[in-house]
Amino acid sequence: MWHDLIEVVANMKKPWLVTGDFNDYANQGEMRSYSATQNTRRTQKFIDRINSCNLIDLGSTGPRMTWTNNRKGLANTMERLDRAMCNAKWRTMFPEATVRVLPRIYSGHSLLVVYTQGMHSFNPRNRPFRFEAA
Repeated sequence: MWHDLIEVVANMKKPWLVTGDFNDYANQGEMRSYSATQNTRRTQKFIDRINSCNLIDLGSTGPRMTWTNNRKGLANTMERLDRAMCNAKWRTMFPEATVRVLPRIYSGHSLLVVYTQGMHSFNPRNRPFRFEAA
């Protein structure tokens, strides 16, 4: 199954972006845990799939870890499982795109917001005037 999916994605010619929970982390710096064992083979497999699909990780701002098991103390595990990745055509179309990780509220996962034109600070003076006939 994975082989077929990787082949389809690698041959995709149109610009595309994929975001969400990938259920894996790409390196040891994307995991913080006192109790969990780190599986380097699984991590390498994830990196190989990203490379096979020619994906570019957009990175992010905000909290670095996007998931927690919500346990306390030494039993707590935090990982960067949620991410946004794209192909080169999408990145060329949106060179200023950035990803913001929002703080976790109800779930163990953080929400991601993708800004296709970069993050600009809100300034009410730069807001265009709009008239609505009522």
